[in-house]
Amino acid sequence: MNTFKIGAIALAMTMLTACGDDEKEVAFGELTFYNASHNSGVVEIAAIDGDTQYNLTKVDKFNTSPNYYPDVSDYELLVNHQQPFVDEPIVVSQQPFTVSDNMLSLLILNGDAKQSELLSYSIDPKSLSDMISDDKKNETKSFEMRSLNLSQTYQSVGLHYSFDNSSFSQAQLVTQLDDKQLSELVVMAQGLYTFFITDEQGQLIYQSDQVAVEYQDSYVFAIRDDVNGENLVIDRFSKTSPVYHHYSTIAPAELRFYQSDNTIGNVDLYLGDVDGEPSITDLAADSLSQSITTMAGDITLSLTLSGKAQEVVFDNSLVSLAPRDAKNVLFYQDEDEMIRSIVFEDNNDLSAYESTITIVNLTQQEHAINAYLVDENNSVSETPFNKENVAFSQYAAIDSAQQKFEVVITNTPTSDASDQFVLAQSSVIEFSENTNYLIIVEPDATASSGFSINVIKQ
Repeated sequence: MNTFKIGAIALAMTMLTACGDDEKEVAFGELTFYNASHNSGVVEIAAIDGDTQYNLTKVDKFNTSPNYYPDVSDYELLVNHQQPFVDEPIVVSQQPFTVSDNMLSLLILNGDAKQSELLSYSIDPKSLSDMISDDKKNETKSFEMRSLNLSQTYQSVGLHYSFDNSSFSQAQLVTQLDDKQLSELVVMAQGLYTFFITDEQGQLIYQSDQVAVEYQDSYVFAIRDDVNGENLVIDRFSKTSPVYHHYSTIAPAELRFYQSDNTIGNVDLYLGDVDGEPSITDLAADSLSQSITTMAGDITLSLTLSGKAQEVVFDNSLVSLAPRDAKNVLFYQDEDEMIRSIVFEDNNDLSAYESTITIVNLTQQEHAINAYLVDENNSVSETPFNKENVAFSQYAAIDSAQQKFEVVITNTPTSDASDQFVLAQSSVIEFSENTNYLIIVEPDATASSGFSINVIKQ
């Protein structure tokens, strides 16, 4: 009878079985699952053997499962996604795979979750024992390295390394990788490394921070696209380790801007000195700009009236940006009629099955607000899709699998529900999956309640 066991438990049970009765010893292999699908969210995996289903574990995107020791056989891997507050899971993938004797099957969910593919690679785990034996004989400390290109932006890449913090000019090529290619095994000395990736033309497109590799282990270095911008990430993992995410230190940052002040008209935005050219021109009230790309570091922001560089309405606000940051900057008018700003992360983390809806509170008149997404089956008091007590100039996110909602904004009552009243309410809005939204609640002199809701796709 086939069984799925985890790690050391499986080895111990196998040894006991073999010692107790040689005739009952069953050949087994190994199985590790890596979720490389950028918009799958958390998936649940199960192995199907005929009429028997082995429910294994949940795996978030860009993470791996435990290592399993199944019997040698042919199976199907079932990958499901469970939406919040929905009974039936969504089948993401159901594909056959084979477990071979004393071989590690690395199964990878890759690509868009709705058009995903299951990649399968076979790795001989006995090489690690050989390396450990050689280390003992030679009094060295080594690790195994296999590289894999899962980037959908770069079909061919070169992976390079240098010791410690040496520059790219001193780097050595580890391997050249085509699309979905797993490299041959490379044995390297433990220590501090900097890794570099080049494109097909040899241009540098990625540089890691210093990476400490300190264990006798067999690692896969999976190169994938970053969710922020056209950058790359190296996910380093083994069958016994967690996933280490190594982000690029040379990736640029991205900024987008929202202007909520209806009293000053359109504005121009400057990164740095207003004596130069504006980075964004004629930004209208209640609109979100396109993203602009800038190098990481400390930058200053200034706003002027559109086409009037001498009429500065917001001056020299400092924003600190790390590599691959993606941030929104919202400008609003405070109670003293001064322009202020809120800076928060731009959510590029998409889900094929849900939307993330970020509520931003620009209502100074109330100490805090409650936000409710109300569908046809629930009232304000019943909906599970809500965020309460969102303070002024703060924001909060709601994840939803539903598509159509009314957005209802109330004050946050100070004592009991009798103090609660509606500040603003939208008509029914259809939210698209695989898309994130900003809902900005702000003062509006033209609205009967004095407040309005602005819904913007991120």
